[in-house]
Amino acid sequence: MTAELDQARTAAARTTELESTTEGLRRQVAEAEAALTRMTAARAAGLPDQLADRLRGGTAEELAADAAELAALLGGTASTIPPSAPPIPAPGRPVETLRPSSASGTPTTEQTPEEISRLLFGGK
Repeated sequence: MTAELDQARTAAARTTELESTTEGLRRQVAEAEAALTRMTAARAAGLPDQLADRLRGGTAEELAADAAELAALLGGTASTIPPSAPPIPAPGRPVETLRPSSASGTPTTEQTPEEISRLLFGGK
């Protein structure tokens, strides 16, 4: 009888632990869904991703209305950052900017080896 009581207590403790874990996971899913809804509303209104957390509302419709209002308040600046723009780097961090040589502003011309030799050594 004591062994059965110990098993019941262990099972009850495990059940409580699993219920707590399940509740935590449900909370995380709800937060992720809310963040996705805010991000979707922000992008639909042309707002940068950084402003999605500032939106208020309990439903997708309320968030969309708030995003539209915020975009109107920002005027033209909201649409200057496209939704697919890469994130802006943190201040003070170097950013690599690579350009093809043809974009340097100096026109490049293809030259034959003979033309290069003439330029280097003179002659015809």
